[in-house]
Amino acid sequence: MNQKNAKDLTNDEKQRFCNALLTLKQQTEPGHVLNRYDEFVAIHLGVTRRTRNGVFIGDGAHFVPGFLSWHREYLNRFEKALQSVDPLVFLPYWDWSSGDSDNTTAIFTDDFIGPPGDSQNGGRITSGYFVESNWSIHPELDGGNHGNTLVRDSALLTTKLSQLGNFADDAQDAVYGDNDFDSFLPGLESPHGDIHMWVSGHMTSMSSPNDPVFFLHHANVDRLWSKWQELHSGTENYNPNNLGTYGSRLDDPMWPWDGSDNTVTIREGTATNVPLQNLLPTFSDYDVVTPRHVLDNHFTIPSIVKQFLENQIEIRNQTTGDLLTRYKIIGSIPDKFASSMGINDQILTTIGYEDRLGRSESDNDFVDVILEISHTVNQVNSLRGVQLGGDDIQISVNGTNSGNLAKTQDIPIP
Repeated sequence: MNQKNAKDLTNDEKQRFCNALLTLKQQTEPGHVLNRYDEFVAIHLGVTRRTRNGVFIGDGAHFVPGFLSWHREYLNRFEKALQSVDPLVFLPYWDWSSGDSDNTTAIFTDDFIGPPGDSQNGGRITSGYFVESNWSIHPELDGGNHGNTLVRDSALLTTKLSQLGNFADDAQDAVYGDNDFDSFLPGLESPHGDIHMWVSGHMTSMSSPNDPVFFLHHANVDRLWSKWQELHSGTENYNPNNLGTYGSRLDDPMWPWDGSDNTVTIREGTATNVPLQNLLPTFSDYDVVTPRHVLDNHFTIPSIVKQFLENQIEIRNQTTGDLLTRYKIIGSIPDKFASSMGINDQILTTIGYEDRLGRSESDNDFVDVILEISHTVNQVNSLRGVQLGGDDIQISVNGTNSGNLAKTQDIPIP
């Protein structure tokens, strides 16, 4: 994620961000029940209602070790959704943890995330981008029974503003005072919860993403986790001993990115008792994310020509930088990989890298990452080939300009 303080956004950045939110609220994929934004609300509600083999296994994202890792992946997915609307949009953070009230007064405005609630209208938002005509709350996802209009406390920028100092102190104590994950996690999750209650209204239920300030709030929580990780770079920065519920252990698939694990379903119970399972989007069998995959939010990438686009390989001439071809990637790429390109058995370049956690190339870890690669062209026939490989996955591309993509399991690159 682009780590930029929401207070420092330009007018254009604020407008683009809000317009992208409104667009997601208006777009519904073919065959889906909810619009794209509300699907994120449903996912956040759904993770609190998991059953496995018919037995309720509880919340997979709150008050468990997976709190931070689950929300990191959730934020990454949401930012990608925004960028599918406008590639220039990114998810900023609301720095409520600094103790500087300007970080808060700057965002609760009509030209950005919206004002506090209207005290004359039950805390409803009556001006700005997120009035009911633009931002109607889906009745099945109104966990707090607040109604169709977004609701917040009316005193956020007046009598309640001074309360943020206490939450900021608690967050700073967690980041800079707690050296083990067992202490750090509740130390951060507690003021995180205080902020939800401080905003009030729709932010107080498990349908809290109904309020778009949720994402700015959690972007800051993730930023604080990243800070703590940087201070504890000698460890994995995650405690696998406190197992919690299924989905919290380092290598547990996190619902709903669990490869369509049919053993995990969502029990019924929306605001009007509609089966929540019926409202959720579906995910690919290849879409598997574990807490281990998101431990490191900052990859060290070899800087060669140009970064890969999201889910695409972009091949450029190493000398001129001209775009040669672009290939779609299916599934995930190992985060430890060797990349080789050959024409008539000629190896053009080989790249390997280690991330900040120092895991070895033998680790069987998969993660969606940004990769870079250099490429040259055989001037005789202009054929080119690409291989990306790891322990048990191989992605091969070859052909002239367009090429074919194949994903083959259990064929490791020698």
